Amino acid sequence: MDSRRSKRLMSAVIALLLLVYVGYQFYRTHHTDYKTETASYFTASDSLSVSGVAIRKETYVDYSGGGVVDYMVSTGDHIEKGGQVARVYATEAQATAQRNLESTESEIEKLKSLESAGVAYASDIDTVTGRINETLTGILSNTLSGDFTGASEKRDNILYLINEKQMIAGKVNNFDQRIKTLESRRDTYKSAAGSPEKKLVSPAAGYFVKDTDGLETAADYADAANITAAQVKALQSTAHAAKSSAAGKICGEYDWYFVCNVSADKGDTLGRLISGSGVQLNFPFVSSGTVPASAVAVNKSGSESAVVLECDRMDKALVSIRNETAQIILGKYSGIRVSKDAVHFAEVTAPAKGKDGKTKEVKKNVMGVYVLNGSNIAFRQILPLFSTDSYVICEQNPGKDEVLTGSTVSLNDEVITEGTDLYDGKVVK
Repeated sequence: MDSRRSKRLMSAVIALLLLVYVGYQFYRTHHTDYKTETASYFTASDSLSVSGVAIRKETYVDYSGGGVVDYMVSTGDHIEKGGQVARVYATEAQATAQRNLESTESEIEKLKSLESAGVAYASDIDTVTGRINETLTGILSNTLSGDFTGASEKRDNILYLINEKQMIAGKVNNFDQRIKTLESRRDTYKSAAGSPEKKLVSPAAGYFVKDTDGLETAADYADAANITAAQVKALQSTAHAAKSSAAGKICGEYDWYFVCNVSADKGDTLGRLISGSGVQLNFPFVSSGTVPASAVAVNKSGSESAVVLECDRMDKALVSIRNETAQIILGKYSGIRVSKDAVHFAEVTAPAKGKDGKTKEVKKNVMGVYVLNGSNIAFRQILPLFSTDSYVICEQNPGKDEVLTGSTVSLNDEVITEGTDLYDGKVVK
């Protein structure tokens, strides 16, 4: 009795399992769920993150005496050989008086300029108001970014604009009283400033940098192309003291080098660019723009390679960098972006010419994606330009001879990223 009951129970379980299996297969066939994403246009960069060192042709502005150094140029300013870098005063009070004298003379000149312009401003009050607002925004931007020199320059400009607006509005006819007061101050400052004890001039033409870091002579600028991986490491890790007997330095060439170490295989990739079109450097913590560069040398040493990139662009942001993180942008690729999960291979039949010149049908495996087109699934061939772990950039308009399927993925196609039993021509309910 128990044996018959056990057999019936076992039969029922098997029947239930078969029913579940058949139902599941039926569901898969008629109710397959697909996840899609819209194909979009995208630009991607093939880049390499590195930590490197800037090597420039740098010359010290030597000065080891006493007194107060009053700089006449700021870091990043271009100066000619023999141009005046700074004045040396005996006391801080003299240096302060000299700076006040120059500021006062500048204000006098601007006020006299406004008076001489007179009625030329006519009805431009809205224009001046707009310039005032624009300058105020610039001051805020400079302050937030730490560019206090730029903020100070804009502050002087806004005083001029406010005075200009007063004249246009008819609130003042002239600035005679203000000019008279300023001229009295000017005479006082001039007397207090006296004459500097010494003038410091630039030993070369180039960009001035106030601070030194001791690395100015640690690397040979003339032999930068032959630097080794060990030398790059030494520049990055060895402590160097700033030169105490220098009032700054001059970066005397537009051409400078950025050197870094990369793994040997990455070095091989960069080495192929030496005779090519070059790369772009991005310094994310310094500037938002990119700097054109060319790979002049890749010096392999064991498992590492010292890469030497030559740059010919210099500005106020770049002139002070030394040990810096950078991105080497090897190339940019634009096309249609699809998820890597959407990529499949399919066998297609396409005409091809044989060695005898005759055309015959051949079967080939091609890369592509499945797209949902209404209630139909269609296979679209893709021709990859660039890929990452998560997506592929495909050529948007490949040549007809390259597309063996007759069609390729297009913008706004609904590309299937998840789904089973995919094939070209399938009807989806």
